[in-house]
Amino acid sequence: MKILVTGVGGQVGHAVVSGAPAHVELVACTRADVDIADERAVSGCVRLHKPAVIVNAAAYTAVDRAETEPELARRINADGPLYLAQAAGEVGARLVHISTDFVFDGTSSVPYRPDAAARPLNVYGVTKKAGEDAVLGALPEHSVILRTAWVYAASGRNFLGTMLRHLRSTGAVRVVADQIGTPTAARSVAEAIWQIIEKPAISGRHHWTDAGVASWYDLAVAIAEEAAQLGLLSASATVTPIATEEYPSAARRPAYSVLDTRSLTSLGFLPVHWRTRLRSVLERSSMRRLLVTGGAGFIGANFVHYWLKEHSADRLVVLDALTYAGNLASLDAVRAHPALRFVQGNICDTPLIEQLLREERIDTIVHFAAESHVDRSIQTPDVFYRNEHRRHSLDAQSGAQGLARGARARWTSLSPRLDG
Repeated sequence: MKILVTGVGGQVGHAVVSGAPAHVELVACTRADVDIADERAVSGCVRLHKPAVIVNAAAYTAVDRAETEPELARRINADGPLYLAQAAGEVGARLVHISTDFVFDGTSSVPYRPDAAARPLNVYGVTKKAGEDAVLGALPEHSVILRTAWVYAASGRNFLGTMLRHLRSTGAVRVVADQIGTPTAARSVAEAIWQIIEKPAISGRHHWTDAGVASWYDLAVAIAEEAAQLGLLSASATVTPIATEEYPSAARRPAYSVLDTRSLTSLGFLPVHWRTRLRSVLERSSMRRLLVTGGAGFIGANFVHYWLKEHSADRLVVLDALTYAGNLASLDAVRAHPALRFVQGNICDTPLIEQLLREERIDTIVHFAAESHVDRSIQTPDVFYRNEHRRHSLDAQSGAQGLARGARARWTSLSPRLDG
């Protein structure tokens, strides 16, 4: 089954890609690959790949900025989903579209059912509601609207990252205590999406979050406590509760946005309590993600063996072209290690480098790859210099420069203007 996922640069999109079952053929699209607000680009992409299912995780999620950029928010959150639904209909694909608790006004005192009246308080919510309606209008029998709430992940711009950053820098934060919802890990949403994909009879609007209820203050306290236990924060970090009025923002937020998930739990979906999932995400956030070039060479392979022995919780992606010094047998003892991924490729392959940096969310590059035909240079130095030096020097330079360009693009993408 071929699955096309948009917005893979965002939290949910990345989690969907990371959690993909082995049997699916995945087409992962960032905004650079396909701008969902471009009707022709969407149609072309879908016609090219002809997926069985499209997962739309792309969205304009800058809630406060949307108040001053309503047209841009509308194009991405309303027009984009419509184009995807129309394109899905043309190729007979199913569409799973991610939406939000912000379609509700927060006046309820009980969890919102999927069929509850939607009365959004801000531009973001209005445009997301419009996107829902557009999808269901264009593809009523073969679309799923999956609303979720308070999403966070180990990386990217979200409440978890903001709390960790401020608690590390100042040791104290003041957090709203009178807005109630359910913190939800992006991984939890992704798991629900894959279950929906496996159940083609599911259609219409549904809700999914982690289990339990909390205020933003409760979540901040839990972050501080759990992070301190993992050694990510000082135990002396303090969290002070405040009222919404003490933290003014451009966009109004619903005071209560707990979602009723029974339409899916009745089908066997099992939620995890938000604090349990938070602990898991924080444990993963302490994991480093390394790209090791030339990792099958003599020095690189020794580094890989050492690192996996000393830092088994970290993720290692080894890239090696397996030419001359590279020998896959040098990694035989660790090939089955769950933290290791081997990719045969060249450091001069810039698209591959950028893909690995994006997909694996690499935070460190260890660069061993190099042109190293030492024996040949000794045997025929004049011929080697004339025939090889310029070509290999340029390759090495372009490879190193490609790594640097890819790294720059990766770091820049961590602060995107638009999510996905």
